[in-house]
Amino acid sequence: MKNLNGAFVYTHGGAINGYVSDIFYFPKLDVTVLFAINTWKNPQNFRDELLNLVFSEISEN
Repeated sequence: MKNLNGAFVYTHGGAINGYVSDIFYFPKLDVTVLFAINTWKNPQNFRDELLNLVFSEISEN
């Protein structure tokens, strides 16, 4: 549990055998974002871009 972009979120991530994943559930927004990629590289930049896109879509509506 943490605060991300001013929103409360439940999050969990993991990695195994070349796969990395994260899931973010924003209960007040009723939004879940799942991120999965097949690389050992740190996917933080890509994951952050994905979350920024989701937040921009939510804020526009």
